Amino acid sequence: MSYTGCRMEGTAFRGKLGIAVRKALGELDPAAVARARKRLSPTALALVTQRFVASDWYGVEGIEEVITVLADELGWEQERMARTFGQKVGFTGAGPVGRAMVSVFGTPERFEKYLPTTWRQLYDSGTMHARFDPIDGVLSVRVYGWKGHSRLHCFAPLGAVEALASHVRRPRLLSAERVECVAEGAKRCSYELTFER
Repeated sequence: MSYTGCRMEGTAFRGKLGIAVRKALGELDPAAVARARKRLSPTALALVTQRFVASDWYGVEGIEEVITVLADELGWEQERMARTFGQKVGFTGAGPVGRAMVSVFGTPERFEKYLPTTWRQLYDSGTMHARFDPIDGVLSVRVYGWKGHSRLHCFAPLGAVEALASHVRRPRLLSAERVECVAEGAKRCSYELTFER
């Protein structure tokens, strides 16, 4: 594997995520993004300015700074910024075929297989498990062993799953929340998405 700007194996993401982040930045207030770029360290700045190759691996170092500085310039809460990145990246990163598949054929049950596979394609560490309870209408998503994890970055996968789930035609997504995080002493990061029953 080829790693760009990555100090430790296990803390990298695929370039297609970086491409999606660049597109997401284009949807934010241009003046705020320009101010944020001036404040970022070289490592963090590279995450929002470099040209990514979709299939290459890139280091996640600096992502917390990107989230924090952008949130400050936009006047947003940091968690909202991280989750918004995830939402924009999740649906853009799925590509046109993935988006069509989710919109036409997507069900919470199908996410049980789709999400873990997608995780393995995008991150070089950690495993994602998804389980849907049809009685409660809750999709539980858990991430274990993610070396690239950080307190704010943890909200990005929640946003990505939420964006995809919101395009499922039936049942309709009602809510999405993070319920556990390793940064708070948990053994895993957990998210719950509740659908209509």
